[in-house]
Amino acid sequence: MGHVESDSSGLDSIILNYNIISMTYLLHVNGLDSLLKLYIYFLRVELQEGTDDTVTWRWSSNGTYSANSAYKIQFVGSIQDNRSDFFWKAKTENKCKFFGWLMIHRKILTADKLLLRGWDNSRICPLCGVEPETATHLLMDCTFTKQV
Repeated sequence: MGHVESDSSGLDSIILNYNIISMTYLLHVNGLDSLLKLYIYFLRVELQEGTDDTVTWRWSSNGTYSANSAYKIQFVGSIQDNRSDFFWKAKTENKCKFFGWLMIHRKILTADKLLLRGWDNSRICPLCGVEPETATHLLMDCTFTKQV
């Protein structure tokens, strides 16, 4: 391994003490990229002598960790899916609400899904007897469903 000049932070020597070649086998390309970015970030950190270290939780207003704030930050930036609210707020029987929830989450156990789970059954829709039974067929395309 070649000689690298160490800076005043000593991070160069710390990083070089790791077996970088072994790390390349453990980290995916994205992991190596992240490690390099982290290394460059720490090179820019300037420590002040005589100043005590502090730990601050940046996701709460007072800087103190709480399980509540940790729970909330895991959803920051995630996409909210409010489609199921429509079904749960509907003034109808719970079994209809539940079926609607199953539908939007693609969990209706139609013949195609049951076959994937190893259930021995016919692929053909029992209502029309023509097409394979899928959720789309059952709810929209089936000739029997269209009549209802």
